[in-house]
Amino acid sequence: MTRPFPPASLLALLALAAAPASASARRMSVDAGGTSLPLQVDDASTLLPRSSAAAAQEGLPAFATRWWGAGLEFLGLIGAPASVAAALAVDEALALEGGHFRWERLPDTPRALGEAELVEVRGQLYFFGGIDSFTSGPASIDRYDLATGAWETVGQMPVGIHRNHARLIAHGDLILLCGGKTGDPATTILDTVWAYDTSASTWTQWPSLPARRFGAPTAKVFHADTGSSWIHLVSGGVNNDGCSPAHYALDLADVAAGWRSLQPIPQPVVHAGAASFVLDGVAQLAVVGGETAHNHQGDNELATLQIYDPRSNTWRLGASCPRRWSHTEWSTEVLQNQLFVFGGVDEDASPKASGEILRYVPETNRWFVQGRMPALLASPGVTAHGKYLYVAGGGSNDWFGGSMRTFFRSPLSSRRSVDL
Repeated sequence: MTRPFPPASLLALLALAAAPASASARRMSVDAGGTSLPLQVDDASTLLPRSSAAAAQEGLPAFATRWWGAGLEFLGLIGAPASVAAALAVDEALALEGGHFRWERLPDTPRALGEAELVEVRGQLYFFGGIDSFTSGPASIDRYDLATGAWETVGQMPVGIHRNHARLIAHGDLILLCGGKTGDPATTILDTVWAYDTSASTWTQWPSLPARRFGAPTAKVFHADTGSSWIHLVSGGVNNDGCSPAHYALDLADVAAGWRSLQPIPQPVVHAGAASFVLDGVAQLAVVGGETAHNHQGDNELATLQIYDPRSNTWRLGASCPRRWSHTEWSTEVLQNQLFVFGGVDEDASPKASGEILRYVPETNRWFVQGRMPALLASPGVTAHGKYLYVAGGGSNDWFGGSMRTFFRSPLSSRRSVDL
């Protein structure tokens, strides 16, 4: 896709002069309108502006914006005075192959769905729980066999009723479905929790949530004090106009004990991404972005990164996400202990869907632009297995509009990044 170049008045001619390379990076400078700006690159083809914090310390202008044109990616740096600008072109081959990922098309999903979860269990990918219109979708469960490369329908959602707005969590042979909504004809917010046994294709009802929730950030987090994994369900919608700050957790080693209430989240959200990473030897829960109400207004979307430490039962803020966006609960994953967010929805943009991939490094509390997906996708299902990352479905304009049947994978080893 080609987008217009930025106004010529904003771009300065670049002259790059490489200093001697180190083992991990080389220093370069950009001559922008007579102003020399230091930059750092991680290889010969990817140019990295430094982080905003490092930029302030070194006198480097902060990252400002991004433009696309003729298959090239331009990263804009706005200097002082404001009339000074520089742009960097990431090499065309990388841009055209999908933005630092090498994407391969796989057989289309059986149904076109947005907001559907893609879950890996024992070498099989399960895809269900999405929508194909504003509130409805199929109750079917589809499975992709990684060995044969074929899709098949293997079951139905609990009691044959379609459910959406709920994250699916894999645990052994089980897939857990917590809360959410039913589809048409009646949209009902749920407090039920179900466990799908993939080996028998059967559902078992588990202890219900303390309250009804939909679109709640949900993730599995290891607790060192109990030596077991817990499901954390945080905040979520109570209606279209509000979210609850409540925070519930279930010990997977003691399911009969039911859900416990933990420290509420500081900023209640719906449609936020959630995943767990390890920092200083402790598994932590990250909640990324989202919106403060389910009315899909751009001014309700957030760029916050809220982090929960189960050891101290406390929340803190991490570095703000570079984008305000929502509808990423199905496309937020931790890979090699780094947080990845794929696509999402920006209600103020046109189209609303994003193809961008962001990466957060917990040890340095920094965000990176990791690349982009092979298409603009809102709310795709994302999972990783072995050496590949898989992306299925999603909406081409917003959370469901123009829902896709596309299915892609990319080797994880092809990652490159642009530092924000």
